[in-house]
Amino acid sequence: GKSVSFNITMIKTYTVTFDSNGGTTLAAIKNVIKNSTLSALTVPVKEGFSFEGWYKDSGFVEQWNILSDRVNSDMILYAKWKGVTYTVVFESNGGTTIAAISAVSHGAIISKPADSVKTGYTLENWYKDKALTAAWDFNIEKVTADMTLYAKWNIDKFSVKLIINGDNSTIETIEGVEYNSLLTKPADPVKTGSTFGGWYKDFGLTMAWDFAKDRVTNTTILTAKWISNKYDVIFETNGGTTISAITNVVYGTTISAVTAPTKKGSKFVG
Repeated sequence: GKSVSFNITMIKTYTVTFDSNGGTTLAAIKNVIKNSTLSALTVPVKEGFSFEGWYKDSGFVEQWNILSDRVNSDMILYAKWKGVTYTVVFESNGGTTIAAISAVSHGAIISKPADSVKTGYTLENWYKDKALTAAWDFNIEKVTADMTLYAKWNIDKFSVKLIINGDNSTIETIEGVEYNSLLTKPADPVKTGSTFGGWYKDFGLTMAWDFAKDRVTNTTILTAKWISNKYDVIFETNGGTTISAITNVVYGTTISAVTAPTKKGSKFVG
């Protein structure tokens, strides 16, 4: 009989392993047939970095091309990473503009910027949310994404001093008056011999405070204006000669002596 021979060629296969350089671990691909391409490769993940491809060497000189490169030996592919950076934007909510901080590395702590300024308000802090419920701690918190920080403002409060007597002997103070608010008119003070003439912004008593319009924007001093009462002095001579009245005599002042009246058969005593 005839002899039959067979030429059996073993199919060569290789193993491809992956060095993710700190990224998520990928299982090796085994039994890759010689001279075959690799199908789409899994993209690893590394916090704070973006994946830039698989490379044939640890120095990242030659990138592996999944469409054209072929496996002809056991090999290692190396993940290349690029550190991502973020931008921190400051929403000042009506205050002066604060420049954004760009190119912030993942996990970096940023310095607190110079305070924004808003007339009548004091900056409390920067917050992570529009609702202003969670403050950002510049000492310990780290940036891990693009983000916006929001300014929280506390309205300024001022004292209003009421000078009742011009010599400052009587003073009252209204505390905690909010910026740009109207002032509730206090009860009129009382001074013997004088009529209260209103509250004034200046010691010269030329600019009256209008409680319906004027607003408190800083520490305020209001001075009471007093108008001295004036009186008429009438002389009842009880049958004697008439003595004219003295009118508009200022409270607390003296009057000059008047000519004594006369009365027939009587002597004026006083």
